Amino acid sequence: MIDKGMAKLETLIPLRSRIVSRKEESLDTVTLGFDRSLPSAMPGQFIMASTTDGEVPISLAGENLITFKRVGRTTGKLHGLGVGDFIGIRGPYGNSWPSKYDSYVILAGGIGIPPIRFFMDRYAGRKDITLLYGARNPSEIIYRELLMEEWPRKANVLVTVDRGDEGWRGNVGVVTSLLNKVKLRSGEAALIIGPEVMMMHAVKDLLGMGMDPGDVYLSLERHMECGVGFCGHCNIGKHYVCVDGPIFSYKEIKGELAREGWPVIG
Repeated sequence: MIDKGMAKLETLIPLRSRIVSRKEESLDTVTLGFDRSLPSAMPGQFIMASTTDGEVPISLAGENLITFKRVGRTTGKLHGLGVGDFIGIRGPYGNSWPSKYDSYVILAGGIGIPPIRFFMDRYAGRKDITLLYGARNPSEIIYRELLMEEWPRKANVLVTVDRGDEGWRGNVGVVTSLLNKVKLRSGEAALIIGPEVMMMHAVKDLLGMGMDPGDVYLSLERHMECGVGFCGHCNIGKHYVCVDGPIFSYKEIKGELAREGWPVIG
């Protein structure tokens, strides 16, 4: 008989996986494909990815894909790897975006879009989806081909940048400004991921447009270190983000967010 404590401890042991694809998405952002597919993974979940320099949580962009920005030592090491190199993987962890709705409006900012890619690849064309994506400038748009070519054939996709350049002919402004171009449907869900200040404004705008707080979902990926609720670094009030999240409805988490400085909305 397997001891439950030992079984949980086994989830902390990374599995060795070979990198089978690498794509530069921007100057400091890359997508890696690995040979160990995670068929049970769901959009919104994350893995713990490791190298000899440490371990970091990274949202899944697919069953065997991660997209991440080089921001520190470990992500810098991962960013420098190529096809044939090895990484450690454990997971998937956390919960997923809700799939029970027929219609969605999605707001994603910057590097927040990878778990939305997973959601789009699984549900675009099967559900009614409006995707609003914002980047700081055109050179930092992630998944440009998907956003500009593939996904618009299956969903309503709007892209904006905070600052355009001489070659940009699209929308300019923060991602929440695109809500002016959207008409919400009854019974629709909102999925929001990106910088917390962006998510805060998105919640305020969506509730102001009449959306129910229980139909607004946030991905709160922050301070996760172990992935299984051992270390306690990711707690928001009574919730451990790595175990109870990272996806929360605004209705269930608004009290904890208010105590952390979010304005009381809804």
